[in-house]
Amino acid sequence: MMKSDQWVNVVLVVLITIHLSILIIGMAIHKLPVLIPSLNMLVAFAVIIYWIQKQLRLQQHFIDMQEVIMLGAEIVVIATVIYFIKTSNRDYWLKVMQYIFFGIHLTIFVLFLIFMFTFKIKRLI
Repeated sequence: MMKSDQWVNVVLVVLITIHLSILIIGMAIHKLPVLIPSLNMLVAFAVIIYWIQKQLRLQQHFIDMQEVIMLGAEIVVIATVIYFIKTSNRDYWLKVMQYIFFGIHLTIFVLFLIFMFTFKIKRLI
């Protein structure tokens, strides 16, 4: 396994551990609706920042529809988190949306970790 693949695996394990620890701590201290939006916001910003710095390194830009959908989804996550924080009344649908986003991020991390352990990749870009 290449060194970059090992770093990706370590980062994925750390992200999964952070998600699961936030879930357990939030349930234990009854602050889950407060902790999950914060983590969702951090993950969404991290994805957008990674995409921006990747685009700055490229000389010729090809933006696929998958990238647009993914970036749009992360912007929706950020918008709902900001709306969740700004509104004083915590609507039930906002909590459900935050839990769904949390579950989607955690599922993607777990699936990507399984992918990394299953397939041999010569070089991860």
